[in-house]
Amino acid sequence: MGNIKSQLCRGFVKSLLMSAASWSIATSGAYAGTDSIKEIAAPKVEAKADDIKKSDDFQKPDWLKEVSITFKEGYDSNIYMADFGSLANKDSWVTTVIPKVGIDFAPLIEQDSGEKSVETFRLTYSPEISIYHGAESEDNTAHKIASLLKGRVGDFSYGVDNGFTYVDGRKQSLDSLYNGASASADISPYSSGSFRERRDQFQDKFKSYLRYDVSDEYFVRTVTTGQWYDLHVEPRTDPGYVNFPDRYDANAGVDLGYKMNPLTGLTSIEGLSHDYALTLGFRYGHTQQQMIYTPVGVGSLVQYKSDYQRVLAGIEGSPFKWLRIDFQVGPDFRNYGRGFPTINGASSATTSSGFYAANNTSFYAEGSATVNLTSVDSLVFMGKQWQWVASTGQGVYEDKSYDFSYRRKITPDLTGTAGYRYNGGEYFAPSSRDDNLYTFYGGLAYKIDENWSTTLDYSFGRGISDDSVARARESDRHFVVCGVKWSL
Repeated sequence: MGNIKSQLCRGFVKSLLMSAASWSIATSGAYAGTDSIKEIAAPKVEAKADDIKKSDDFQKPDWLKEVSITFKEGYDSNIYMADFGSLANKDSWVTTVIPKVGIDFAPLIEQDSGEKSVETFRLTYSPEISIYHGAESEDNTAHKIASLLKGRVGDFSYGVDNGFTYVDGRKQSLDSLYNGASASADISPYSSGSFRERRDQFQDKFKSYLRYDVSDEYFVRTVTTGQWYDLHVEPRTDPGYVNFPDRYDANAGVDLGYKMNPLTGLTSIEGLSHDYALTLGFRYGHTQQQMIYTPVGVGSLVQYKSDYQRVLAGIEGSPFKWLRIDFQVGPDFRNYGRGFPTINGASSATTSSGFYAANNTSFYAEGSATVNLTSVDSLVFMGKQWQWVASTGQGVYEDKSYDFSYRRKITPDLTGTAGYRYNGGEYFAPSSRDDNLYTFYGGLAYKIDENWSTTLDYSFGRGISDDSVARARESDRHFVVCGVKWSL
């Protein structure tokens, strides 16, 4: 019965994809396709709700921001991102269903018409149900809850943004991606990450701020950010078994801001905007990783944890009318105690490498920029570089993620996107290697009418390691997905 169901589903989807492909060629010619199947899946290209003209027969209340359901069918050529071993090039059709409801409680709160202390109080729930027809062990449901609270009281403004995810998935990891003594050369971290995100777990990412406008020129802002991963994967000491420890990173600090507005006399240059600021900030944070079994020794428990301080310079706002930017960069001063890792509860005194020591300094950067080339063309950049603990508990690395995309509104109802994403992991001793993932993607989004829209996306990912003996760390992955969305 299961085989018949899968065959019927694939037959329907193949017809749908062929129809969508024929339509895209007929309407655009130049386009052949673009969070997705996590690391390298094609990004969603969706029609904006504001662009869809609503019927006069029904008017959504102000507090009801979104009611929708999305159906997707995709083909993943390499669900484990492995080109070698027993799970190499394992492919699967993937069916995804995403109902979504979003409510803003701010319109329901009685407030003074002159100044709203609560501007936004939004709560969104969207379970993402994924069915892998060629690998039932990868089936999962990601329950995503997003909340956003923003407001202003006099010269004070505040914001709290939180994204919580519970993945209802398998509680066992995989043990066939590693191969005994050569485990270090069998897979890349992007391979383990591809199935880690489908395992049973909690995730939470948050950011909050409280800002006080001291004057027309200056402001002070307190900031807290963090992320937390609670993996429910059963820990084991079997050779080759992939363990995933719990881990988190949290920091807090303050920013001093200087607003470049007309009162400063610094915006008289032609083309400059009035809506941007320069900032100087400081952060104090802590990174923690759960104790985990490791090949360092039989029964050894290893833990990587650190404290850090960051000094950050930033720019935010629109220095030019065609540019929107939000970036902070600066040094990250890291301290691991007497040494690291912590083995069986005691700090290691190993300092054989320049980095494998108590203290180190690295470069931190995070932000985004949007360039509006014309009224229908834009370039978007997003990036982050920071020091993080490996999800397998086997080391520390410099995590790099950069995304460049070009977006064009081809017609009032048709939007196209093409882009490139780079993910890099520069590992420190004892691993001492670089892993890279290069992803090219493109996609089309079409608004059928006031309630219906459809998408067609494609991505290709290529994983490469600079480790000369780690040929198995290299992999190719194709992912194509067609989606249909109904929204109220």
